[in-house]
Amino acid sequence: MGRALLLAAVVAGGLAGSSLASDKSPFEGKTAGAFVAYCKEHFDELNAMQGPCADWIGWQDVMISTVERPRTACYGYRSVDDQKQHYLAVFDWLRNHTELAATPSDKAITSAFRALYPCP
Repeated sequence: MGRALLLAAVVAGGLAGSSLASDKSPFEGKTAGAFVAYCKEHFDELNAMQGPCADWIGWQDVMISTVERPRTACYGYRSVDDQKQHYLAVFDWLRNHTELAATPSDKAITSAFRALYPCP
């Protein structure tokens, strides 16, 4: 599945029935520490690419992939499993970078994508 097609599937399908389809995510305006704490308790949902944790990482992924110019994080997905591995890596990076606990969650997730997948 091509990157554009996968992003369209995430936006149209994955996010359509999620908390991000509503006006506000439960993580909007929340810190990275609050995001990590919640997602640790709901890891099964994240691991299944469901629920608000996967949605919030996905929303930041879409913003980086489609809005950010010039790109500061470079990655691509060949499959949904590939996408899942990226999201789990982002969560794991956040969990291990407690110095970002007070950072807004959207900015911390973007930092994780940039650190894990820097552009050449």
